[in-house]
Amino acid sequence: MRLKLNWFYLGPLFVILAAGLWGTETFFRVNLNTRFDSEVLVFHEHLFCILFTLPFSLPLISKIKKISWRAWGYLFLSGVVGSAVGTVFFTLSLKLLNPSVANVLLNFQPIVTIIFATLLLNERLGRGFFIWSLLALACGVVIAANDFEISQLHFNIGLLYVAITAAAWGFSTVAGRGAMLEIPLGIATLGRFSIGALSILVSLTLKGKFNSSTMNWAALTDLFVIKNFIWLSFVAGVIPLFLYFKGLSKTPASVGGFCELTQTFTALLLTWGVMGNPLSMKQVVSGVLLLVCVYMINLNFAKAN
Repeated sequence: MRLKLNWFYLGPLFVILAAGLWGTETFFRVNLNTRFDSEVLVFHEHLFCILFTLPFSLPLISKIKKISWRAWGYLFLSGVVGSAVGTVFFTLSLKLLNPSVANVLLNFQPIVTIIFATLLLNERLGRGFFIWSLLALACGVVIAANDFEISQLHFNIGLLYVAITAAAWGFSTVAGRGAMLEIPLGIATLGRFSIGALSILVSLTLKGKFNSSTMNWAALTDLFVIKNFIWLSFVAGVIPLFLYFKGLSKTPASVGGFCELTQTFTALLLTWGVMGNPLSMKQVVSGVLLLVCVYMINLNFAKAN
């Protein structure tokens, strides 16, 4: 009972920490966006992630036989939709939009998570779920919109890319939860990166991009590029995915989707602590209130299930 109670708090906390580390990826991705085609950048990123994940995953290979086809299906969808589709379209959007616009719009991805968690995983939301979820969405938008102006919101293809990203990542949370009900942590992490890399490889090949010119292999010898890929793949890739999958193994997808709303706030806390970037009072208040909302959403879910 004690362990179950501990994971009531620790599960969402792990997802929140993962979301915060994901929030640091924009800086490194923007640095690399000028050197690589978007799909090529994400493909190289996945190769680095696989390299870092292998030492933790190979000792668990013997457990593969015990995993059902249903769990493999969820992991496959998590890799294709989350790692490949979502990451590629997010990278594309950063070439066309101000990052603040993208961050504001990504706050609506929990709506997608709720829909698919209800349909695929039969999650019951609880009586007070919608009140707290609406408040959480509002807090997420306030936190992300600190330097956002409505005049920045004019239609271009970048908005469509962000919408696809939100849908992909929202669905990926549900697929990740489905996978983590059965699959060991190390195998799930390696599997997601591997499936994502293979999906992008197929796309690159079909588009005729898998050639030395477009892949820009020579750039991978540049110290600046290597440093940014290491930060992007390890600090904003492998570590958060380990935390994320561990959290999802103990946290319902509907709750996990709202934990991910803290991405901008926890990333701001990290940059404040490390680089001294100031936070506004409305961001601090909204961030604290968002954490309260996540707790209440988790509590409502626990009472309903």
